[in-house]
This record gives sequence, structure tokens and C-alpha cells, in this order.
Amino acid sequence: MKKNGLGVIGVGELSGAFIRAMGSSEAVGNFYLSPRGLPITELSVGGHEKVRLQRLEKNQSVADQCQILLIGVRPGQLADLAAELTLTTSHHLLVLAAGVTHEQLETMFHPARVTRVMAGLAVAEGRSAISIYPKDEAAMSLLSPACATVVNFDDELSFDASILAVCANAWWLAQLEVMINWMQSETGMARDKARALLMANHADVSMLMSVNPDKTPAEIADRIGTPGTYTAQGMQELEQMGAHDGWCNVLSNILKKIKK
Repeated sequence: MKKNGLGVIGVGELSGAFIRAMGSSEAVGNFYLSPRGLPITELSVGGHEKVRLQRLEKNQSVADQCQILLIGVRPGQLADLAAELTLTTSHHLLVLAAGVTHEQLETMFHPARVTRVMAGLAVAEGRSAISIYPKDEAAMSLLSPACATVVNFDDELSFDASILAVCANAWWLAQLEVMINWMQSETGMARDKARALLMANHADVSMLMSVNPDKTPAEIADRIGTPGTYTAQGMQELEQMGAHDGWCNVLSNILKKIKK
């Protein structure tokens, strides 16, 4: 990592989560931020005195200060940003954007090097998987200390599909909210207890997959939902209602939109 730190253009929720993660891991000590975005007070990395956050007056000032830039603007704003910046072959851009191909980004931000990057908001806690396309050793070196795992993709379609895993976080959370509300209204269970219960069981799913790497999720589910159990009955009802097919349909529809 260069001594001049990491520049961040487009300081929104996701890029803010990356700042917290890389600051906490001490992968980066100095961050130079674009004029607009989350207040610095919301980006503080508690207990890490070596981390410095500085807001600059222009996006070009950020590019002049740093060779590595984290780009967190919306996809529709990328072309305008590219027209605004003067970049060199020494610049390396880590772009957090869905629906824009690597080839398009290279054309926009020529002559800079471009790497597509994606993760969920939990990256702020150092626990997310970070997806990278194309494989880039410098990006891996910078990001690996800030997450649970870095996943490199050899083809862009797989990288785009990995974005759906991030989308699914919100879908799962919405589903959990429905279940919490049901437990509260149908059984009288206190909301905080329903939340804690579902959080623990959601963590169980990840743990079961982690300790059974040779088993598919379906095989693990069958071990839980043995014939005659309420779990098995519920699984059968979900399949009859087409609940699983519904998820696949949504995934396919969103992937088509990302590819466009």
C-alpha cells in the first residue's frame, strides 16, 4: 500500500463499510474522501488511532493524492465522474458498482487499471466475503485483512451472480422480519426474544455448512428434516407452494437486469 493512503470517491453506506473494515484491519492508515458523502463522524474507526480521515474539496484532489481509489458512486454517475477525472496508468480503481462491465469501466476510466469489487454491509465488521473481478493481487493484498474471505472470479458472469448473494442478505432480513412479526402476533412471544432466537438459528445454518463442507445444503436440510418431523412437513408445504422456485425466478430476473 502506498504511503499516500486510499482515496474514496462516493462515500455512501457500502464504501463507508469498506472504510471501517480497512481501517480496523489497519490495511489502510489514511483515507482521503470526496467532497460529498457520509459525515466523517459516521466513519470513525473506534480504538484505531492510526486511522486518519480527511475530506478533500474536489474529486480530482482525491485522485491527485492517491494512486488507489475506491469508487462508490451509483452506476448512473460513473460516466460523469470519469469525464471529471484526469487519471494515469499509475491509478488503480476498485469500483463498487453493479450492472457496468469491466470493459465499460476500462473505457470510461482509461488509462487507469480497474478492478470490480463487491461485498455486503457486514464487511464493516470484517466478516463478509469480498468478490473481485478480474483477479488482482494488489486488490487481494489490500482487502484480505478486512474480510472473512476474498473470492476471485475468472469470468464476469460469475462475478455478477455473486452480487445476488449480497442482494439476498436484504431478502433474508425481510423474511426474518416477517417471521419475527408472526411469532409476536401469533404466539405472543416478545419481539426481542423472537429476534434473538432467529438470529441464533440463522447462525446455525452457516455453522452447519462450515463444519460439513462435503454435504450439500439440501443434504444437511434432510438430516434436520427427517421423515415424519414437523420440519419435513414444512419443507413439503414450501415446495408445494413453489417457494423455492420463486427465489430462483427472482435471482434470474435480477441477473438479467444486472447484465443489461
